[in-house]
Amino acid sequence: AWNLELVFDVSILELFAEDGVDAISTVVYPETPYDRVSWKGDLSVELYEIDA
Repeated sequence: AWNLELVFDVSILELFAEDGVDAISTVVYPETPYDRVSWKGDLSVELYEIDA
């Protein structure tokens, strides 16, 4: 099993694996705001929304 954390903040997307041991980030500029995430497989999800 993998422990992954995905953080998306307006135009920055970061993915942390195994409590930050490995990480990758990128800048994205969507034409319209993202409003969903999809994935496949057996997993558990915790979603946190922060209004700034």
